Amino acid sequence: MAKMSDKKLSVTGLVLGIVAISHSLILASMYVPCMLLIGFDYLDYYPLHLCAIIGLLCAIIGLNYSFKGKHRCKAAGQPTGMAIAGIVLNILALILTLAWLAHTLLGLYYFFCD
Repeated sequence: MAKMSDKKLSVTGLVLGIVAISHSLILASMYVPCMLLIGFDYLDYYPLHLCAIIGLLCAIIGLNYSFKGKHRCKAAGQPTGMAIAGIVLNILALILTLAWLAHTLLGLYYFFCD
């Protein structure tokens, strides 16, 4: 029988994946309409940067917990569904957050080089 810590790792990775993907989606849903409709300077809008940092940290930590939970549950013969869901959510959040970060850095480059 598997230890409770095996399932707790999977659940923790899944919860962190949900938090990370929600912060990434908040980031995308706030950034695009504001840039298109209002045209604000995104360098001065700090809640977006905070969402990016929280999403990135949760995705990295959640990915670590999900992989550990998957390997431990697999070794104990337990189902690995929650760990796989956590891995998928964390990878999606990581991709979305890194894409936003790359766009921001590219904007900074063009802002200071022009």
